[in-house]
Amino acid sequence: MVLLLIFLFLSFLISAEYIIHKNFVSPFMLLLLSVLMAVCMFLWNLDNWELDLNYTFVLYLFTAILSFGAACFLVDAAYEKTGNSLLTKTAEYTRVLEPMEYPVLFTALLSVACTAVYIYLMLKRVDTSHGLTTTLRNIYEYIVNGSTSDFVLHQFLEVVVALAKINVFAMFYQKYVNRERMKIGYLVPVVCYMFCMVISTDRNIFLRFVLYTLCLWIFFYSYYSKKEIEATNRKVFFQTAFYIAILAVVFFALGKMKNYTSNLKRMLSIYAGSGLYNFNLFLKNHSSTSLKMGQSTFSELLNTLKAFGLFGGNANTVAEHGKFITFTARNGYVYSSNIYSAMRPYAEDFGYLGMIIYPFFLGAFYEVLYIKAKTAKAGFKWILYALLMYSIVYFPIAEQFFWRFHLGLVYEIGWVTVFYLLFFNDNRIRAF
Repeated sequence: MVLLLIFLFLSFLISAEYIIHKNFVSPFMLLLLSVLMAVCMFLWNLDNWELDLNYTFVLYLFTAILSFGAACFLVDAAYEKTGNSLLTKTAEYTRVLEPMEYPVLFTALLSVACTAVYIYLMLKRVDTSHGLTTTLRNIYEYIVNGSTSDFVLHQFLEVVVALAKINVFAMFYQKYVNRERMKIGYLVPVVCYMFCMVISTDRNIFLRFVLYTLCLWIFFYSYYSKKEIEATNRKVFFQTAFYIAILAVVFFALGKMKNYTSNLKRMLSIYAGSGLYNFNLFLKNHSSTSLKMGQSTFSELLNTLKAFGLFGGNANTVAEHGKFITFTARNGYVYSSNIYSAMRPYAEDFGYLGMIIYPFFLGAFYEVLYIKAKTAKAGFKWILYALLMYSIVYFPIAEQFFWRFHLGLVYEIGWVTVFYLLFFNDNRIRAF
């Protein structure tokens, strides 16, 4: 069954590239790549997971993928009727923009200042007397137990994150549009971001930063090279595979700094594939007799509204980020994971119908966003798409679109927008 799934998803992927000429950052291609990686984790853990895929899981998975893809193609068809066909590469994508100057010194100094303040404020809130590893674990516990309400602390982190992401865009613009060498100052906000990421103990912001960077790089490389999409995709695939290998090692090392005991294979299996397999285990015991009718998928939104007094105080919101599935194999292998496929809350809300409704909405939303970015010059639309596309990549392992549509995401997009408007004016960056 696993080999059949891999073969079918590979067939979809090849068809998307060679028949309809999809770019690797297009929503459907991202989804196929992400699901294919998760399914490959099944094959890697045949013995440890005692793989037993039920037919309900296969039906739900294919329905969700096909619903997402159908929405993408319908949106494409609607835009094609207006004369904005996205199925072929045109000369519009290789147009030359005006040179830019970037306030490298200003962004570097601001990043250093905000990083210093953030680290100082964070270390004041926890016990730092027992070494780095214990301190990071204390920070992790502090954050898990509610530091998100610490508004001032959180804003300094968001400013550093936003500056790093704006800087990445400026670096690629300098390289691919201005055709100039990158100044060393461009790396300062990125290094500051890495320090803050380590202190915050949040590996997810590291993953989102890497996905954001890869997405922007693919946009710039694809639009400002003269190669066809297939040739571009091949280079992107091999280079991305190399970067992902480095990412896996760094992600593993960050976990070790928080006293995690998993080895590299276990870590990759749990984070890249167990979420989808957990959905398979979940469906074996799931009853569709008590559907939650939206409360599971929209739990973060409902809880945020409740916090602002905009939702009934006795409302039965569903917050299940910490809900675990524990699996024990006959060979003694045990794992316990709270990472679920995005399809789990959809199934809890509407059963099989949820596999049609939610993925179709996501496919349509992201395809519109992608079209807006694809038909625009290098600018904010590229940045916005790169900021939001991680939800597609996370689809097999966790619901991120609705559950992360909270104040943290609003702050991040807000600060990125502020800095973009400050530094950019009519596609030119103001000099410092």
